Amino acid sequence: PIVNVKDSSGKKVKTIDLKEGDILPKDIRNELSYGNKGLYSDGFLMGWNLGDGWITERSDNGKKQFGVIISKKDIDNGIKDIISEKLENITTRKYNPTPRKGGNVEISTCCKEIVNYMNEFGIDKKNYGLSNFVWTNSSEQFRKGLIDGIFSSDGYVGKKRITLRS
Repeated sequence: PIVNVKDSSGKKVKTIDLKEGDILPKDIRNELSYGNKGLYSDGFLMGWNLGDGWITERSDNGKKQFGVIISKKDIDNGIKDIISEKLENITTRKYNPTPRKGGNVEISTCCKEIVNYMNEFGIDKKNYGLSNFVWTNSSEQFRKGLIDGIFSSDGYVGKKRITLRS
């Protein structure tokens, strides 16, 4: 197929016809410019929830519940503190994680402020997919935080590949 690639004479060429010295176009934008809402920390929390968390409706009272799991390794790397601090800034409440097996912890809440906060960014149950907010209204920093959060929670960097297991 013809692509936006130019040979050494400046003529567009097919990718199969590329030769040494041909020029590939470079997009020099440093960031997308879709929106300006959300901080890096907002995106990180949303990404972590998408990777190692949940939003569900409780069967006993029908309220939405937000939750995340944080592994021992991630606790040691400061993730619990980052997530707890963000949640406490949203609600001014203290969040004491519930211990789970293997040194892991769980943070879950039905707090209305947290549910409203998640709704502001269009984040809901995972089966609804990634919110359009990410591509229409979020800031570049929010998107960077979202990517960091989801890859930090469910990503893997190997010798020859980067994998997202979520």
